[in-house]
Amino acid sequence: MFISKRGDMAVFKKARTESVLFITLDSCRYDTFINAEIPHMRAVGPIWRAMAPGNFTYPSHAAIFMGFTPGDAQSKESFVNPMIGKIFKMRGGGFSGPGKHRFILEGENIIDGFKIRGYYCLGTGALAWFDAKQPTGKVLTRDFHDFYFPGNVWFLEKQLNWMSKKMKENDRPVFLFLNIGETHFPYYFQGAPWNKDINPCTPMAGEKTMPLNAGAARRRVWNMWTQVLNHYWNHLRKAIR
Repeated sequence: MFISKRGDMAVFKKARTESVLFITLDSCRYDTFINAEIPHMRAVGPIWRAMAPGNFTYPSHAAIFMGFTPGDAQSKESFVNPMIGKIFKMRGGGFSGPGKHRFILEGENIIDGFKIRGYYCLGTGALAWFDAKQPTGKVLTRDFHDFYFPGNVWFLEKQLNWMSKKMKENDRPVFLFLNIGETHFPYYFQGAPWNKDINPCTPMAGEKTMPLNAGAARRRVWNMWTQVLNHYWNHLRKAIR
C-alpha cells in the first residue's frame, strides 16, 4: 500500500498537490517484497510488515475502504497500526484510537468521503471483485466517479493507460485507487518468460501439470513473484516519474 501526495507525477500532471494515490499489490507477501530488486519503490518510504484486514481480496478492500488499512498490531505508531491512528478515518465509524489521523472523512466510506470533499475519485482494480459488470463487483466500485476493470490480473499497462487518459482533462484534487493483480495468482505479467497456465501453487495446479517437489515449487513461485514485482515497478515508474 502506498499513499503519495507528490504533485509532480505525470499521471497527476493537472491535479492539485493534495491528490492521493492509493495502491494495493494484491496477495503480495512481505518476504517476497523485501527480496525483490525495487530500489525506486523502497525510496518512497519505510517498509513495514503489516497484516491485511481480510484473508482475501474482497474483505481486505471492504475494510480498507472503511479506513482499516493493513497494519502492525504491535506498533504504537499512527498509520502503521490503524487502531492507534488511521490514514483514513471515517467519522462515526469504529474506535477513534489515541493517535493522529491523516484524513478525517464524512460519508459511507473513504471514496464517498473524498467525493464530499470535492475530489475526483478514480479507481481501477485487476481482480474480478472489481468487475463492475458483475453484481459482486459493484460493491467495491459503485462509489467511484469512474472505475476500470481491465479484464484480467496481468493487464497493468491497460490500467496505467486508462489512468493517464482520465487524468489529462482533470484539474480537481484526485483520489486515485490502483489495485494491481500481477502479484496475485497466477503470478504473471504480459511477456513473462513462463506459461501462465502452468503453476506450482496448489490447489490451482496438481502434480500432473507441475511435477515439482515442495522445495522446487517454492523456489519457482518465489522467482515468479520477484520478477512480477520488478516488472510492476518498471511500468509504474514510467507512469509517475
